[in-house]
Amino acid sequence: MDDVNSMLEVFGILYLGRDDIEPQNQLGRITMRCPYGILRDMYNVTTVDETRETIKFGDEFDIRDIKSPFPYLHGPSGLEFDLFGGAYKGDLIDFFEPLLFEHRDEAFLEELRLDARDGTGEIRVLMGFYAHATIAQVEVRITNSRGNVVYGSVAASNNIFDHDRATSMFFLKDQHQEITVETDGLIPLARSRVAVPYKSVLLLDISLHVNGQPLSANMCFPARKIGVPEPKDVGDLSITVKWNALKHDSEDDMELD
Repeated sequence: MDDVNSMLEVFGILYLGRDDIEPQNQLGRITMRCPYGILRDMYNVTTVDETRETIKFGDEFDIRDIKSPFPYLHGPSGLEFDLFGGAYKGDLIDFFEPLLFEHRDEAFLEELRLDARDGTGEIRVLMGFYAHATIAQVEVRITNSRGNVVYGSVAASNNIFDHDRATSMFFLKDQHQEITVETDGLIPLARSRVAVPYKSVLLLDISLHVNGQPLSANMCFPARKIGVPEPKDVGDLSITVKWNALKHDSEDDMELD
């Protein structure tokens, strides 16, 4: 596990505003400002998803379309937020500094509060910071060969944070949003990568209905050698995790292995 980086993960947004937010206003962007003024989008949604539910007070908005978690680079970095059609804006300048971590296995949670520009409420963005982490790339497949209609949820977390909202949602469909899976059985996940802290365990909570029958599993994947796929089968489900690292030689050249 030598190929690890300092990383940031954005889990979700708790909505505490007065006005309901319809799908057409559930657009937004979270941008990391790296050293030397370089900008990289962590999350950027510009297309309306009509399958999204209306967001009401107390709801959690899960970040399904987030890009891969970003490592900290060689100096302080910050975040810029422009969420829910511009209703919530803010930034954290020079907030992330790798040298603040004292231990290789250090990790902590931070919740950022943003007030509505018109004073009608607030949102709280939960983020995880890891001194050293790797990336788990997850694939969920139905192994039987017949056509499959699927709904339910696939969520990822780790064994470091004991917090209900420290979860990354990979798949979330209710019965009215069920989808038909292609003949290869691969379930199309809204996101498939998640940061996993050094010396921790990836936890997958799977609760699906396939052709009306429940398929549930709680699975653990300790971090393995980079690039080696790790398959596990539960009933008609096959879950594969591949471990990656984000390598970068400079701020302009950063990609997944």
